[in-house]
Amino acid sequence: DEAVKLGMNLELIDNVSLRTAQFNDAEALAKLGEQTFYDTYHAHNTTENMVKYIANNFTTSHLEHELTDDKVVYFVA
Repeated sequence: DEAVKLGMNLELIDNVSLRTAQFNDAEALAKLGEQTFYDTYHAHNTTENMVKYIANNFTTSHLEHELTDDKVVYFVA
């Protein structure tokens, strides 16, 4: 099992499956990352800083690049 190889203890709820993200998940991961980052940090940052960080870190191409890196693993449920 992939999670065991990575040394993770994962407890899954019934009917939920976990898999490693694939290249075609990049767009959805970028949108989720952008929204989650914004929701978490917008109250503590300027609009300018938020726009700049999101533009550099939550694009589909950025996530595609990360998903091709052997040192990066994303899990999706």
